[in-house]
Amino acid sequence: LERRRPRSLALAGLMLGLALSTKFSALFLIPVMVILYVIHEWRAGAHACWLRGAGAMLAAIGIAGVVTWMIYAVFALAHGVDMRGIDLRLLRDFFDRDQAHAMVRLVSRGPLRAHPYLEGLLVSIDHNTIGHGNYLLGMQRTNGWWYYFPVAFAVKTPLSTLILLAIAACVLLRRAPALLRRSTPYSFFVLVVPMVVYSAFSIASHLDIGIRHLLPIWPF
Repeated sequence: LERRRPRSLALAGLMLGLALSTKFSALFLIPVMVILYVIHEWRAGAHACWLRGAGAMLAAIGIAGVVTWMIYAVFALAHGVDMRGIDLRLLRDFFDRDQAHAMVRLVSRGPLRAHPYLEGLLVSIDHNTIGHGNYLLGMQRTNGWWYYFPVAFAVKTPLSTLILLAIAACVLLRRAPALLRRSTPYSFFVLVVPMVVYSAFSIASHLDIGIRHLLPIWPF
């Protein structure tokens, strides 16, 4: 976004594709990318080129899609999986969030009906729909609590780090109006947006099974 070079765009698409191929939760990077592109064009003001920004964003996501398809295809073809078509029932299953149906799909899986990435993503979504046994503050549940990760974060994070984060939050709140100006360094948004989006995904998740799921926010 800063350098506007085709090489950087291709590299961004490649890295996104590798991330998506590594972990299904990396899908959170796509809304992050969309938000960062919007912020970048907003900061440009009268010099913004929304069409070019949208084209670059779609190109990066397209490259990522090709990379992900190819990585999974190598292993699929090696195991004799036919990827020529797609069973439309798979698309229906993506939107079917009934817990009983999700459980049936998980325990009675047959041959792959589509590209392995889509099949694996459906398994991950079904798992989230059903939930996972977890523990918090003396309680046990399957579908978790929306406040699980904030509590786990507070308990597992060193007190000195929490104090520094609290001070940083106070500074940010005092300067909040100024931070929403176009003059705010773009690097600020690059640090904040991924952390906020991933935290929101984590809180909405029903797979509350460990503080390790919050590790991606730490670099930011």
